[in-house]
Amino acid sequence: MNLILLQRGWSSNAPVIASMINCLFNTSTFSACEKQAIVKPLLKKPSVDPFNMKSYRPVLNLTFIGKFLKRFAVNHLREHAGAHCLFPVHQSAYKARHCTETAVVDVLNEIFRAVDSGKVCALVLLDL
Repeated sequence: MNLILLQRGWSSNAPVIASMINCLFNTSTFSACEKQAIVKPLLKKPSVDPFNMKSYRPVLNLTFIGKFLKRFAVNHLREHAGAHCLFPVHQSAYKARHCTETAVVDVLNEIFRAVDSGKVCALVLLDL
């Protein structure tokens, strides 16, 4: 619904949105209205006890403009870091076609290469 309203009034909304984006990048902060969200509890699985609070996870419904600004900022960061080779080689976050799975495959590949060449290999995972 919000997207339809934005498309219909794009010519009148574009300067306002551009101003918000410029403000976001000039101040490096989201305004308070973009940080607001409606938090709803959602059961993790249908089979869990609905009377146990640990059975729920919080789901945040952000404002449309907050989501839009966040996506714009992430895309801008991704383009800038990619153009200037700022990402480490093994970075998975904010890189296209990279995820936790590709990070795990890369680590396994390094372990297999070390073992195949007769080296001793140890793996310590703190946070992946």
